[in-house]
Amino acid sequence: MPAGPPILYCEFSLAPVTAPQRYDQCCRIGLCMRKTTNLDDISIFVAVAEAGTFSAAASYLQLPVSTISRSLTRLEKNMGLLLVRRSQRGLALTDSGKEYLLFCKRALRVLREGRELLDKNRASPSGLLRVACPMTMARDAIAPLLSKFIESFPDLRVELEAREGKSCRRIHSPLWQADSDKIRRMAPIEFIGRYMPGWFDYAICDEIHQLAGDTAQGNALATLASCTDRIVGLTGTLLGGYADDLFNTLFRLEAGRMKEHGYEWGTAGRSSFTQDYGVLETITKVEPAENRCSKAKTTSTVRRKPGASPLLFGEFLMRLCAFVFLEDISGELPPYEETYVSVPMDPLMMAAYRELEDAIRQALKEHKGNRSVPSTMLNTLLLYPDHPYGLGTLYGKEFDQELKRNVAFIIAETRDLPEDQLYSKERRLIEEVKKELARRTPRRLGHRRGVT
Repeated sequence: MPAGPPILYCEFSLAPVTAPQRYDQCCRIGLCMRKTTNLDDISIFVAVAEAGTFSAAASYLQLPVSTISRSLTRLEKNMGLLLVRRSQRGLALTDSGKEYLLFCKRALRVLREGRELLDKNRASPSGLLRVACPMTMARDAIAPLLSKFIESFPDLRVELEAREGKSCRRIHSPLWQADSDKIRRMAPIEFIGRYMPGWFDYAICDEIHQLAGDTAQGNALATLASCTDRIVGLTGTLLGGYADDLFNTLFRLEAGRMKEHGYEWGTAGRSSFTQDYGVLETITKVEPAENRCSKAKTTSTVRRKPGASPLLFGEFLMRLCAFVFLEDISGELPPYEETYVSVPMDPLMMAAYRELEDAIRQALKEHKGNRSVPSTMLNTLLLYPDHPYGLGTLYGKEFDQELKRNVAFIIAETRDLPEDQLYSKERRLIEEVKKELARRTPRRLGHRRGVT
């Protein structure tokens, strides 16, 4: 008998295939894998093939008929083959569809058996459990519980390795666990979140608008809100002008209510929140055509604008916030009087301050219209009487036409005064504090279980 082409047998093959046929099948399988066929589409295909009609499959799967149709079309597009032939008399599998159906049933059966095996293992764990711990823990804590534990899980084998004076470095234990004499260290807010839920009666968070960003401090607000019975947030700037400034704060204080409204934490949820409660502006720019053969180019840009929908107040803020003016509570506040005390500068500071003023005045003349000079001037002249040292050289920035970038220039050189000396303002402040303390009587302060 003449020698024929080599025959290859595969575990999932229904019939022997030649080497070229096997190569073609591998290429087609690789193409299908690259297109990431959805397992739901495969399940729907099997249900349609067994039911015979879209409506019967939809009734069995409790899905709309349109979903069944789109799923089958998507599967055929990914496979690059027609699997089901549609006609007025009903549905009929093509030859490719019949062959593919066998593999789909087998794959779904294997997945189902794997899930059943995992469920069985989850209900009754088996295997080896190795425990390494100090001798005292093994003797006093773990050993008395072993017999009951083994009775509950008979398929589980336990190896207990008691360590005495041995390093745990080889099993990569954390340092706090390896040395039982050390206190575990963690951030205070992490400790509150793990070990103190419900401990505090109330929490007071001031300047809550500064915690609106996606920062660790902002996440700490959510931890405090979950660990306290009541939380009060104080701010004079609830909205920074935009509705989405409240997105993170509302999610940290009332995550359940935000979920009920269909918002998710993150960029997508923030975008949806802005569309519902913010003000958006769509700018369409149409560029003229360059010639008769080209079309005009149209670009659209969506940007947010200041403002918020009244629905934001009705659905969220009115039940959460109390809007208070100082006039509303002024009658309940203690009497308060503010007076200004004029304190002349020491001669040494006065001379240094005058030098700084003259240098800044000269820079204003030489760099007229430069915005960096007035900004530096205001900050420095206000700071210098309280901190007349360590300011160093003051720089401004201006655009260089030759270099095509901003370059720095010197505005002034500040004189450093002695740091260990009390100046006139500090001396007068100490005198006023001493007078106030002499007029008051000491009071005992009580303790409340609160956090600020």
